Amino acid sequence: MKMKKLLAAGIMLAFTSLNAQMLSFGLRGGVQRISNEGSENYPAIGLFATAKPPLINAGFQISADYFGKKSEIAIGFCERKTKILALDASLFYNVHIPTTPLTLYFGIGGGIQSWTTEVKGFECGNSKDTDNHTDVHALLGTRVKPPLSPVGAVFELKYSKVFLEDDNLNDLGFMGGLYFGF
Repeated sequence: MKMKKLLAAGIMLAFTSLNAQMLSFGLRGGVQRISNEGSENYPAIGLFATAKPPLINAGFQISADYFGKKSEIAIGFCERKTKILALDASLFYNVHIPTTPLTLYFGIGGGIQSWTTEVKGFECGNSKDTDNHTDVHALLGTRVKPPLSPVGAVFELKYSKVFLEDDNLNDLGFMGGLYFGF
């Protein structure tokens, strides 16, 4: 009888651990708002992976986000393309809301952003610059996952401070997407 209780407890613990989604992978999209002297919105798409030990509410997330924009320059017939690739690592803490499929999380982290700016045009010639910048960030998000489903939705708000050589930028992003966890 005691062995059956231990077996039942072990099965329940294993189910809880599996349901906690120790690993998940996802795709997301959204908008990044970069501001310094002025503000610009950039459409964004990204991939992410999270790892969380069983029975612990903290975890680790890595992400790669791409955002870019094409714009016209007022001087002459010139066009500017800006492409940004952000690679980030974050530590997060989960807060599950009982009796709901919602889990809130918040975290901090850092990363590197690779910026490529290309200017082409009749009066401005052709130029291409590439720079790498470090960033620190804070994030706040929620995950929504129906019970026993491997697929869920994620929504995340992330504020980054990007360190440039002579100045700093603020980067505020809102992303939403789907993830597959096991």
